[in-house]
Amino acid sequence: MVGVGERLFGGILHEHDLVPSVLSSAPNWFREAIEEFQTIIKNLKFPCVYASKSNLYYSYANSILVNRDAVASHFEQYVEALKSLEREDAGLAARTLLVTFEKPRENYVSVDEYQCETWELLRFLLYADREPWPDTIPRDPDTSKWEFCFAGVPLFVNVCTPSHLKRRSRNLGRSLTLVVQGRAGIDFCAPPTDEGNPARELIRTRLDSFDQVPRCSDLNVYGIESNRQWKLYFLSDDGKPRTGECPLSATQNQNPSNRR
Repeated sequence: MVGVGERLFGGILHEHDLVPSVLSSAPNWFREAIEEFQTIIKNLKFPCVYASKSNLYYSYANSILVNRDAVASHFEQYVEALKSLEREDAGLAARTLLVTFEKPRENYVSVDEYQCETWELLRFLLYADREPWPDTIPRDPDTSKWEFCFAGVPLFVNVCTPSHLKRRSRNLGRSLTLVVQGRAGIDFCAPPTDEGNPARELIRTRLDSFDQVPRCSDLNVYGIESNRQWKLYFLSDDGKPRTGECPLSATQNQNPSNRR
């Protein structure tokens, strides 16, 4: 019989299922990661005012690269849950996130090292994706409406690491943490129009006082000509904007399922 902890390793866990009988079979570090994450997002000064009101799914991996097949499964399950919710309650679906924790490292890992590993994971997910690329999303990351897509759904991937010390909004505890949200959910909460400007400006103003580095100059509005979504997935800790091409550019056409 497969234990709960093993099922969790291959699946995602809704926040309502965070009961002792389930968590007792999960690794201690996973339970601690959830507690630390919740403490941070419930901080009244945390920039994203929507974070504490989110509908959360959790998952974990001992290593996002060694266990990348498990992470891909977590993404698939999240997208399935998202699609189901969108049919029933668009508002709830908009607030539904997947939070994936990696087991804390014993040794120091730099921001740059975490960044390289994260892009490697996203490249793998693109290659392993079994669903066609959505017709509504450009395939070229160097365009204003590109977004990472998996299982046919555009997703924003917010990467947070314990090595982000100045950009505190990108540090959610001792684990490398991926916070995934559907593109449609972001547009529901803060539309890429003038209507969404107050919500965006509120969060960005709060970033100014929470972080110890200047607001990232790559922050923009989805669809605006100068916008490049991939630059926002992993932000630097030194305030410098991202340069060069998207690390996923060469991967986009490798998966036969994603060719058009």
